[in-house]
Amino acid sequence: MKRFLRYALVVSGVLLLLFAGLILLAYHAHQKALACVRPAQPMMKTHTMPSYPPLSETLNEEGVSRLAVAVGLDGSAAMVEVVRSSGSVRLDDAAVSHVKAHWKWYPAQDQRCQPVMVRKEITITWRLFEGRRR
Repeated sequence: MKRFLRYALVVSGVLLLLFAGLILLAYHAHQKALACVRPAQPMMKTHTMPSYPPLSETLNEEGVSRLAVAVGLDGSAAMVEVVRSSGSVRLDDAAVSHVKAHWKWYPAQDQRCQPVMVRKEITITWRLFEGRRR
């Protein structure tokens, strides 16, 4: 009986050590996965303002274009659409075209450190300065 108890104690100790080792492995794998996860970050030098459309400037059009941008796997604006209009189709179209052509991001990454497509919302504010008003 003593021999059996000693054997059971040794086996339970070994199982406990194995279980603790598995927990540590899972914890480290989780921490490594979290290290890879990151949102899309803007490349600020590319996030410039679009040129004011000449006719919109002549008509003193102002407003705020709210855009939804699908940031692609390469960080480019894969798809851009107007979420809330500025009130001027010209201003909205200029914002969409400019973001598609110029804006870039460092791609978002998932738990496996792979790039993923994400959605961002951005705002372009169209304001004429006193010197530009007609």
